[in-house]
Amino acid sequence: MAAASLHGQGEAQNDERAAALYTAAAMKGDTDSAYSMAVMLLQGRGVPEKDPVKAQELLTDLAEKAQHPWACFTLATLVSQANYRRRTSGEKEAMERCVRLLTTAAKGGVAPAALNLANAHFTGLG
Repeated sequence: MAAASLHGQGEAQNDERAAALYTAAAMKGDTDSAYSMAVMLLQGRGVPEKDPVKAQELLTDLAEKAQHPWACFTLATLVSQANYRRRTSGEKEAMERCVRLLTTAAKGGVAPAALNLANAHFTGLG
């Protein structure tokens, strides 16, 4: 029902209703709903405002505790983008984390993760 509300499939699109439904399902342990809620927080859909910090906390929890493939992929993307912008001394550790996350995502069937992982290995980052 949350996806139907979010995408307007069979009912009017309602981001707020989708967020409420995803939150309720996530509270009951549904990891796919928790992932969808994290994406909504990143995009600012169905919530008062974007909350990338809360989204990243949720993604980290899903990636570390549930090994959720899409959470791993999305978190790797966020970590990589943040590291690229900052170019900090922790760059090596950040890239190692990205490779670990991408590996989990690729093993979970996330095709873009497999491509990013191959690129990381090709360029010497993985």
